[in-house]
Amino acid sequence: MAPTTEMAARLEWVLAEATDAVWVVGRGNYLLHVNRVATEMAGRDAIDAYLQWSETAPKGAWSETGPKGLSQQPLWASVTVRDEAGQALPPSNWPLYRVLAGEVITQEVIHCTWPSGQTGWYRVEGVPLRNDAGQVDIALVLLQEVTPNHQTIHKLRTRLQEMQRFTDAVPTMIAYLDGAEIHRYVNQAYALGFEQCPEAILHHSLLEVVGPQVYPQLQPHLKTVLGGKAVSFDLPLRAPSGTWQYKHVSFLPHRVDNQLLGFYALFNDITAHKRMADLLQDNAEHFRYALEGASVGIWDWNLVTGELTWSQQQEILLGLRPGTFDGQYSTFLQQVEAADRQQVDENWQAASKGSRCIHTEFRVRDRDGEIHWLSSRGQVFVDSQHQPIRMAGVTVDITAQRSTQDLLHHQVRRERLVAKISQEISQTQDLQEILQRTLSEVRAFLKLDRLMIVALHGEMNGQITVESRATGVESLLQWRFRDPLVVEEKYQRLYRQGRIVAVNNVHDQNLSRSNLDFLAYFHIQAQVLVPLKQEAELWGLLVAHQSAPCPWQPDDIRLLTTLANQVNLAIQRDRLHRDLTRANQELKRLAYLDGLTQVANRRRFEQYLQQEWRRLLLNTAPIAVIMADIDHFKAYNDLYGHQAGDDCLQQVAGILRGAVQRPGDLVARYGGEEFVIVLPQTDLEGAMQVAEKVCTLVRLQRILHQGSDTHGIVTLSLGVAATYPQGLQSPEDLVQVADTALYEAKHAGRDRVVAGKWT
Repeated sequence: MAPTTEMAARLEWVLAEATDAVWVVGRGNYLLHVNRVATEMAGRDAIDAYLQWSETAPKGAWSETGPKGLSQQPLWASVTVRDEAGQALPPSNWPLYRVLAGEVITQEVIHCTWPSGQTGWYRVEGVPLRNDAGQVDIALVLLQEVTPNHQTIHKLRTRLQEMQRFTDAVPTMIAYLDGAEIHRYVNQAYALGFEQCPEAILHHSLLEVVGPQVYPQLQPHLKTVLGGKAVSFDLPLRAPSGTWQYKHVSFLPHRVDNQLLGFYALFNDITAHKRMADLLQDNAEHFRYALEGASVGIWDWNLVTGELTWSQQQEILLGLRPGTFDGQYSTFLQQVEAADRQQVDENWQAASKGSRCIHTEFRVRDRDGEIHWLSSRGQVFVDSQHQPIRMAGVTVDITAQRSTQDLLHHQVRRERLVAKISQEISQTQDLQEILQRTLSEVRAFLKLDRLMIVALHGEMNGQITVESRATGVESLLQWRFRDPLVVEEKYQRLYRQGRIVAVNNVHDQNLSRSNLDFLAYFHIQAQVLVPLKQEAELWGLLVAHQSAPCPWQPDDIRLLTTLANQVNLAIQRDRLHRDLTRANQELKRLAYLDGLTQVANRRRFEQYLQQEWRRLLLNTAPIAVIMADIDHFKAYNDLYGHQAGDDCLQQVAGILRGAVQRPGDLVARYGGEEFVIVLPQTDLEGAMQVAEKVCTLVRLQRILHQGSDTHGIVTLSLGVAATYPQGLQSPEDLVQVADTALYEAKHAGRDRVVAGKWT
């Protein structure tokens, strides 16, 4: 039923003075009333068009309801409605239609864009008015503009969301609790810290969240913050899963107008820091124990005040009782051995004046009077002006290391001496001179009073043949030596068996009084006697004397044994040399020389190689062989004739003889145009130098050879091999390696030197 004029007048009178926009719409979607505020909101033209449409619309249009009917109205067709989230609403969700459909709307906020161009946010109140039949006849809708308030609320809400995102992003656990210790806000980190979701914590008390074991630890601090004061403390916190964490907790009071409303709780995770601190503390303890266990002292010298601080271990190392060092530099110097004191002082003073580091080694005496070697290392520290202000470092006992170093140094010197003796004895022809020099070197090395070689005669008297003695020690050369340890039969049996006799103190040997008097006359208190044998026959003794009891060391005895072996070799070599001299004519008769080239023949080469191989096998020394072949020699003979070929061979042989200078080196004709050089006690590097020299000398001779494609002159190809003789090799192996290298030299183009490779 269409509304009457009386009803419209009554509504207009009631709503005329309303301050909100009032819309009264009938069930047929026609406009019954708008007040001034609504007219200004939608625009006068839009309202007039709506009223005109309502008066002239066909009767059927009055019954059109719903979104379709609304969209046909001139006003509503140009209106845009959005919800509070900014989403556009279809007409079916517009407040006006929902009220016409019978829905009551309260406190709903929408955004409207009107035909007038005005936009704004509005709080909507809508009431459907029904007739006696219960049907909705009229929709009464009030719109209150809340644009300023809504913008403020939106900004606050946006800021709150941003703050929420920020607090959720930080790792710090953040919560706000009211005065009753009830959680009103928590961030994600706070919830995760207690292994719960935020919703499970909100509106619950602090006691419920942290549990009865942790809460008592918080109570003193809660009392402080609820009293209005901020407080911070560290807290071990055990999560429900059982894992322990360490937190740095801050409680911050929240006041408004001097009234405490609650407090903020911030939990910062310091687990890693705590563990690192514990680790550093443990490491410091371990370091201290390690330093004490390793006998490492620590010192710190304040260069400004002059005070020197020592650890207890430093005091012990310097020979003081713990706690007795007075901090004075002069006291430190007094603890240093007098012989090292000046050098230590100079080093420390130089370092204190700007050197970046210090390292000194010095001797001290411990409380028992024993000498110890110490090594002190330190660093100099400077201020901003680069002026030294402090020195700090450590001190360690290096007595054992120094002893080991001295022992190793002594051992190296011993090995070098043995090598020198071996080389000199093998190379020197003057036996008496080399034995005298060798005994003097060994005596000086072992710090002996006397060292001599005693030749034994048939009546078992001793004749001293070589003697080396220290200054002030009487010579025994003019005496017929009747030392009981030399001539008595019980010792002779030992010597014939190759046994060594070492006596630390002659008074321990149960010798007769006359024998002891004899030894005392020559100041002999300790001695070592090493047998000298040739072909299992005892011929003499190597005898070492000391004028005081001496605990002979195994290394010293080994050195004397080595010397005895070298003496045997020297004498054997000397005898061999004399035999070779006497047999020289016989050797020539046996034609050990090549008749054409006047160098050794192949037979001599093979004999000499075997001889030197055996000798060097005993001496552990190298030997080298050079195989040399004249390049294209057959073509030379064919081109120039055999006489010229013989001349060429002689010239080449002469060059080879001139290239090797040592008496022990041998040049031999191996066969045809092939020569061989034996170089005892020569390694591969030395042999290669000789071979290169030979190759160059032949080339420089410029012997014409038009039949050769190698420079048109006579050249050599050479193969070199070297080794240390050993039981698993033979001289033939050495020759084979050199011969293979010679073949490689020819295959590679001739006129070159190639080093052989052992497989």
